[in-house]
Amino acid sequence: MQKLFLNVKKYFLLSVIVAASAGFLFGFDTGNIAGALIFITHTFHTSTFQNESIVSITILGAFLSAIASGKAVDYYGRRTLLMFAAFVYMAGALLGAFSESVSELLWARFILGLAIGISAYTAPLYISEISPARFRGFFVLLNGLAITGGEAIAYLLDYHLSFHQDWRNMFFLGVIPAITLAVGTYFTPCSPRWLVMTGKINAAKKVLARFYNVFNAAHELQKIQAIDPSGGAFSTLINNSTYRKLLIIGITLGIFQQFFGINAVMYYGPFIFQKAGFHSASSDILLTFYMGLINMLMTIVTGLTVDRFGRRTLLMIGSTLAALSLIILSSLFHVGIHHAWQGTVILVAMITYIVGYCISVGSLFWLIISEIFPLSVRGQAMSIATAIQWLANFVVSLSFLSLLNTVGASITFGMYAVICCISIIFTYCWIPETKQRSLEEIEKENISRLYFI
Repeated sequence: MQKLFLNVKKYFLLSVIVAASAGFLFGFDTGNIAGALIFITHTFHTSTFQNESIVSITILGAFLSAIASGKAVDYYGRRTLLMFAAFVYMAGALLGAFSESVSELLWARFILGLAIGISAYTAPLYISEISPARFRGFFVLLNGLAITGGEAIAYLLDYHLSFHQDWRNMFFLGVIPAITLAVGTYFTPCSPRWLVMTGKINAAKKVLARFYNVFNAAHELQKIQAIDPSGGAFSTLINNSTYRKLLIIGITLGIFQQFFGINAVMYYGPFIFQKAGFHSASSDILLTFYMGLINMLMTIVTGLTVDRFGRRTLLMIGSTLAALSLIILSSLFHVGIHHAWQGTVILVAMITYIVGYCISVGSLFWLIISEIFPLSVRGQAMSIATAIQWLANFVVSLSFLSLLNTVGASITFGMYAVICCISIIFTYCWIPETKQRSLEEIEKENISRLYFI
């Protein structure tokens, strides 16, 4: 751990923390709806479809902003888009807190989705581009830790506010971290790799000097300049066969992340616990908080091990755990929940599932897509991969309750288990290992070697 901070300065750590606060907002504003939804139903007498829409419209907003911001993140820079997202977060949180109808609440959730769609990929992109290669996995996964931490805190606040059915403050409290992000980004620099890409070499040199010691700053700048940053048009991304294959890998990994079913489990956690025999709304929300806390703790474990064991190893181990857990859940719901011990087994299986998800695609999707794409197309490629990931998220969240009510929990979780098994094969065959290599080394290897498909 001491080596981790030996060659970086406090300003670098501050910049990572500020960027990761966008991850906290992402987690908080997706997590708080799990508890709020129960009481929104009481306030507005919403139907199942309206509940699904309140959840899924945020994801639709995230999809639209992710796909639309690809060129903006390369033109205006990573830092600028993070600052813009902070103000959008504020607007969505305030509108949600003061909503007087379902339609106003839908608009609030949509606006929050726009902010999430931008910040979800821009934060790991920024952190990846400023981090030293040896510990890049750790620093990028601090953003993942912030996401899961935001979710856990949202669940805990939901629990305390649930005694008063105070879903409005569940939204309003999101304003505080949004202000923190807006102020923080004002004091952090632009990504040095983005500065080099836009021809601002002297500015990049100054930023690197504030991040690293003199030798490491000069060495890092030399590596960045060795890569041709030109050719970043969308047509290049599609027409270049290597870039296109890498894009397919990023998109597929994002689809797997969502079709593992995690967001369905977390968004509708209280509903699942009710089906498992836990009938108190407050206790359901508290159990969901514990799920979020486990998610956060496992993100810490992933961050501390990913640069040692590698991305591929953790992906395969985690996917296997998730698949086995979903098979157990599917089997239990198939035979029916008739005894207290079955509810306990469901709880244990869900914990194991979250552990597996977190050490695999849950954390590593954001890390891997921030590493595999060349600098010239990185912003656009990440925006596309993220947009498709949000589209998959939209499909899962919109369909989960309907699937649960139509085909039952057993078949629903069984479908997710099959997808987990397919992802293991995909990882083994097609995911490249990127641990402890600079972004420029990864780019050179991807260009010189014909991968996979």
